[in-house]
Amino acid sequence: MLTWSLENLIRTCLYLACFFTVAGIAKFIVFAVKTGKLKAQNSKIKPSFLFDEVYTFQSVAAFFTGFGWLGYYLLTHCKDVSVTYCIISAVMAGFICLQISVKIMFSMKKNLFEETEKEMWTEENGLGCPVDEKALEESRKKTN
Repeated sequence: MLTWSLENLIRTCLYLACFFTVAGIAKFIVFAVKTGKLKAQNSKIKPSFLFDEVYTFQSVAAFFTGFGWLGYYLLTHCKDVSVTYCIISAVMAGFICLQISVKIMFSMKKNLFEETEKEMWTEENGLGCPVDEKALEESRKKTN
């Protein structure tokens, strides 16, 4: 049976931080490579591509990365602070990292699919024709 001593809590925070840091970075690299290959092949990228499943894992990885590293730091370096304070601070840091990850993914998604939408409009108007920004905005409003 596992007893939750301070040493076990420190070790758990370190393992969470290391695992989710490596997993999150690997996931981000896979995402960047796959979208880069699709862009290089001039493939049409669907808005649901890699965002539904990946987005959830990316957020969880970001949360546990922030939680693990701050929890580890506070538990090892701040001896005069209570364990409860360390855990609450680590949870708050996890949520901040989660929000940062969400904002990064949304900005990537917005930039990636905005360009694809403009390319589609150009193809519909005839290849090489300039995109009518006003018509593009009106079609966005109709679809929303």
